[in-house]
Amino acid sequence: MSHRSPVQHPVAGAVSFDNLMALRHAGEAVIASAEGPVEMQLGGLDGGNSAAVALLMAWLRAAARAGVEVTFVDVPPEVRKIVELSGLTDVLPMRPARAGEPDRSLAEHAADRG
Repeated sequence: MSHRSPVQHPVAGAVSFDNLMALRHAGEAVIASAEGPVEMQLGGLDGGNSAAVALLMAWLRAAARAGVEVTFVDVPPEVRKIVELSGLTDVLPMRPARAGEPDRSLAEHAADRG
């Protein structure tokens, strides 16, 4: 079996209940057409809220239906916090922007606080 490079889908801006369905459908289209793993690049998101977590859950379900692996990369700290508080840390596959380097959004968050 050959190893395929992940399809990378950048997501930027704010997620709200007004644009949730458009973002959901765009991500689901990427997932449906992927022949291998998909990385949702979330470093461009403006903050986070429950709509963003709902979006990640919808994409996770779409990936399961399509039989592809999805990973959420460079997740903003606000979204990570909601995921943790919701008990979804073990459900949503998240990782930093690059292996071996800190998550850019977490580093930015630390710089803002310090």
